[in-house]
Amino acid sequence: ARAMIYWETRLNYPDESVLDSVLILSNQAIAINSKSSQAYQTRARYFQEIGENEKAIFDLQKANQLNPNDGMINWSLGRSLFDKKDYIFGLQLMDRAERLLRGDPAQFWFYHDLGIVHMELYDKEKALKQWDKMLALVPNHTTPLIFKSYVETPDVAQELLDKSLSLNKDNTTALIAFGRYYALNQEFQKALEYYAKTEGNTSLFVEWNLDKDANMGLCLWHNGQKQQGEQLIKKALEGYLNINQERTYFCDREIRLAAIHAFLGNKSEAYKWLNNSNWTNAALFDVQQDLWFSNINQEQEFKAIVNQAMLEKKEIRDEVSRLKAAGEWEL
Repeated sequence: ARAMIYWETRLNYPDESVLDSVLILSNQAIAINSKSSQAYQTRARYFQEIGENEKAIFDLQKANQLNPNDGMINWSLGRSLFDKKDYIFGLQLMDRAERLLRGDPAQFWFYHDLGIVHMELYDKEKALKQWDKMLALVPNHTTPLIFKSYVETPDVAQELLDKSLSLNKDNTTALIAFGRYYALNQEFQKALEYYAKTEGNTSLFVEWNLDKDANMGLCLWHNGQKQQGEQLIKKALEGYLNINQERTYFCDREIRLAAIHAFLGNKSEAYKWLNNSNWTNAALFDVQQDLWFSNINQEQEFKAIVNQAMLEKKEIRDEVSRLKAAGEWEL
């Protein structure tokens, strides 16, 4: 229980060794009671936070063996397996988690996560459905509004972002999302105005800050401040190179690296990162709307890579449909 308290307070004390305490206390709990599913689950969260996903999966599998009817464990294990390309079993566990979590307050954030999963599978309708479930539970929550804007048409995206800022005018994530929206629609001055409102503030997740740097650089470059813009773009490039893809919350690191290299005219590097991507999170939506890829997005090689990624996601969706039709889906 103490390990869980440290886990839940870790974000409030980023400069202290709170995560170390989570590991120490989890290990102590496991030593005292090797059949504690909560101890294994908490230690798995520690491993996920530091990007050690193989160790996290091992602990979550142990927790699931000890307590197979725990919705949170099914959710965490399913999501982790999905991220390791065990898509079908991962989705089956998440589907089971949804049934087990009915009525649980955690269901709200489960829907958020499931929306991201369906977004990764390039299933806009199902992604939006999950975020609408969040809004049904907590009307006017800004998180589902912002995430819906990433897959919606430009006019709908603007309405969603307007609404999110009307609910919280200082929401850093919404301001960054609005900046991105205007940058990609080539309204560079408007984008810079929104980014200026985030000055002195940082988003909780590092990739949102990198997204801000990159798109601010893009806007400055197009506004005639090429040197300043290029400096920010290269700062973002270095940041993306240094983050662990397994610790990112929303972005696909390889796609962002490919985007920057494409913009800078480094085609071979852009294609290298495109070919290395697992097309996670919003990648398939990003790659088709990003102004960043304008130097290469009409090339056959680019189109072939994107089409192959779409085909692979469709094959996963088709297999899920086949198993459900055959009555072989539920665990």
